Amino acid sequence: MTSLEIRALYERFGFSVYRRCLRVLRDPALAEDALQDVFVRVLRLGDGFRGGSRLAWLLRIADRAALDRIDRDGVLAPWRPEMEEAPDVASPLLQAPEASRLLSEVLAALPARLQEVALLSSLDGMSQAEMAAALGCSTMTVKRRVRALHERARELTAHPGQEVDHAEDLA
Repeated sequence: MTSLEIRALYERFGFSVYRRCLRVLRDPALAEDALQDVFVRVLRLGDGFRGGSRLAWLLRIADRAALDRIDRDGVLAPWRPEMEEAPDVASPLLQAPEASRLLSEVLAALPARLQEVALLSSLDGMSQAEMAAALGCSTMTVKRRVRALHERARELTAHPGQEVDHAEDLA
């Protein structure tokens, strides 16, 4: 992919990618850093696009960049109600601000594979088959991850403030 093609992607989809990063990280400065990470990854991936929607491809990269930033820096900005006023994507499973706040808290404590499933199902409203296609795995793997996600979310919400072992990846 040439620098002109990347620039065209940025001009067309940069705002949507930024909004996705902001939705996950809830901090404009962190979201801007993650946005830069996304387009650096696109530059490194070259022609890593395998068809489908370019925006969906970029949003998957944005999810990973934002989650990597949380994992690396251990930073997750506090939830703010104003973040709910202008959602960037249709999120049928996140209509209430409380649900969004809870998702953010749970996300920070999940292993990477479960974070991806949480974002794809909650922010994008994807079915298990769609998640399997996006993640490049079987629907059975997605079902196991969704089950593990629900179990972990129950644990985290039942025992607020309790430390979670990040080393154990349930799926």
